Amino acid sequence: MNRCGANLTWKLEGGGTEKTLKISGSGKMYDYHSAAYGEEAPWKTEAENITSVIFENDGETTGITTVGERAFYQMRALKRVRLPETLTSLQA
Repeated sequence: MNRCGANLTWKLEGGGTEKTLKISGSGKMYDYHSAAYGEEAPWKTEAENITSVIFENDGETTGITTVGERAFYQMRALKRVRLPETLTSLQA
């Protein structure tokens, strides 16, 4: 399972240069840092191909509350971000 928080998971959908990052679950996303610290976002290798980010809420959990630091780093093609109503902090 691809984790990006204690209770958050992520997956990439699509292909080529049109990928969507979907994050689901509840709570706080991990903070990420540079390669020098070895703590880059797990989707970093595909960051330049991500065109949209969707935070999903399954309706059964409280939802995502915090987007971690550098979560959107190197997403140069990013066009759309759908933020959840449960979000209280955006550190990206």
